[in-house]
Amino acid sequence: MKPKLWKYRFLIIANVVLIPGWLIGVFLANTTSRDALANRDQYSENMYQEFPPREPSSFALELEEWAESSDVYQLQYRLDRYLRQVFESGDRRVPDIPQDLQRYLNQNQAELSQIRDRLAQDETLDLGLPYDVRNFSFSTQFPNLSLLNRLSQLMMLRILEHHQAGEINQAEASFKAILNLNNSLEKNPDLLSQTTMERNYKNLLSLSRQLDYLPETIAPKLEQAIATHQTSNVFNLQFETYFYSLAWTDNIIVEDASPMVQLLWLLARPYLNLIAAEVWKLENQLLGEMQTLDICRLTPQELLEVIPATHWSFINDVERGEVLFQWWVRPQQLQFALELSQNLQQIKDQARREGQFPEAIAPIRSSSCEESQWVYEVNPDGTATIRLENIPNLISEFGSPSYDTHHTIVTGFLAE
Repeated sequence: MKPKLWKYRFLIIANVVLIPGWLIGVFLANTTSRDALANRDQYSENMYQEFPPREPSSFALELEEWAESSDVYQLQYRLDRYLRQVFESGDRRVPDIPQDLQRYLNQNQAELSQIRDRLAQDETLDLGLPYDVRNFSFSTQFPNLSLLNRLSQLMMLRILEHHQAGEINQAEASFKAILNLNNSLEKNPDLLSQTTMERNYKNLLSLSRQLDYLPETIAPKLEQAIATHQTSNVFNLQFETYFYSLAWTDNIIVEDASPMVQLLWLLARPYLNLIAAEVWKLENQLLGEMQTLDICRLTPQELLEVIPATHWSFINDVERGEVLFQWWVRPQQLQFALELSQNLQQIKDQARREGQFPEAIAPIRSSSCEESQWVYEVNPDGTATIRLENIPNLISEFGSPSYDTHHTIVTGFLAE
């Protein structure tokens, strides 16, 4: 047999055998995953009805235009660095605003005051939703979160300015502006938007601990905003698992691959869709189970035992479950951060009235976890400390180290 003819016959036989086999495999895969795929498609449509694409509001477009003309995006590194110094300063003297940032505040004082006042008066701000939730992918365009972050940071600088000058009403307006900036993201289901909200709340609490006083109207607003954010946590994680299931068959994964790899990817997509549908189903089952669990009492081992197993050996079920757990405990960490700030303000208020740190705070705010307690004590060096004892095991295991559960207070604010 001629070599070339033999090769042709081999290709013909291979196609006759493999293509029907592949088609049968595709049919079986689609049949097996039909219910899971149908449920995911229904979820996708429901989410689209609740979160259709939206254009940014006119206020948001004005802010974007101002940000471009005022070079606000160029401040990111300097704002991040300075505010990190502020948050880490404890109760030591808050570092002065660097000259370049102070110069920017002075040059844009009128515009920043106008933006702050409009936000503080609850003018509608909507950054829009530039994506279709039914086609979520790695290349999805998100709202301009950088604009929101920079504005929040600039408002924090204004709070420091007004606090040092004793301008309580001005500081209060800047607090309200930041809260309204954060509220604009509540309409977006993606985890990136929700993570931005969480980080801004955490930073706002960290900032409040450096202040000698907090405007009276801000504490309940901040508490309510954080409570609202907490209730949406599992809902947002459900959307994240939906995005994860879509990512399994996202073409961008093989965009720069060789033609052969792209062909193999095309052939494998039906099977990947089956796997993704099953993983999505099991992760939603896990999230439903997590809603019934007590985050304050459960041990890490008990939590790991509720992870449902997939039928695919190459998927690390525990690793994927732990990713969800890390996001699941964040709202409780944010709640602890709120309690720390509230207790700290109470200590400062009582110490200011008495002229010294009291031996005890009555009553000290209790913890949202029954077995955890806030403990206050006066130290031999003249400082005072507030700390959380018996931190839940899940927080210790899966929580972010960026959250504080203790704070040492010095006496400097008593002299003011």
